[in-house]
Amino acid sequence: TIFAFVSILSAPIVMAGPSMFDREAKALIEEEWSSSKHLVPIGDYTVVREGWNIEKGLISNDLYNSLVAWSKIGVISIESDKKYENFKQGKEFSVNQWFQMTQQGVVRKISVAPTDIGRKFFDPAKPKVLSIPTGRSRVTDIAKNEERKKGIDDYRLIMVSYEVEWNPLYKQHAQIMGNALAEKRKAIMLFKFDPFSSKWNWVAVDYANANEGFKSDRVATALGR
Repeated sequence: TIFAFVSILSAPIVMAGPSMFDREAKALIEEEWSSSKHLVPIGDYTVVREGWNIEKGLISNDLYNSLVAWSKIGVISIESDKKYENFKQGKEFSVNQWFQMTQQGVVRKISVAPTDIGRKFFDPAKPKVLSIPTGRSRVTDIAKNEERKKGIDDYRLIMVSYEVEWNPLYKQHAQIMGNALAEKRKAIMLFKFDPFSSKWNWVAVDYANANEGFKSDRVATALGR
């Protein structure tokens, strides 16, 4: 009897991780999506080949191309710095501009301003960006809802099908950028549990149209697989 009691005390204690039922997952996901917005920077920026830092006014060429797409839709206007453009075309010469191009990787300098359409998305609390809603999404099916562990941390792997009523402007921008958005979609999501706040936090997500394969593997990378 004593031996049996000792055996019970020395046996490993296996505790179930924090739960997330399907209805909770659906509510958490749709709540996050309800506030989903695409941020479009406005103001003066320098486009650089590498080492971009938007807080310092340095943006990548990819972001510049995204801004050009927004300008084609009529949400913003982009004005190039005339002196720098003249320098690039050989019409003017400046040692400072030569240094910026050759040593700092400056591609162009631009000023981005909202149009009448864009001003509808201006938020005084975020004066450096336009906040454009992406659309309204609804989870239609939860294909997988699994507990995962990584070290001492608890994770939740969720796979869903969902439908989206896209903001026409956002959908048009995606189309110009080569990303055709269907109304029926799917997603793989990873959440991490914070035991101190008793909340599930987003870690990574991969999206795709319902009839297409995933082009990213952020969730798998976050799980270390």
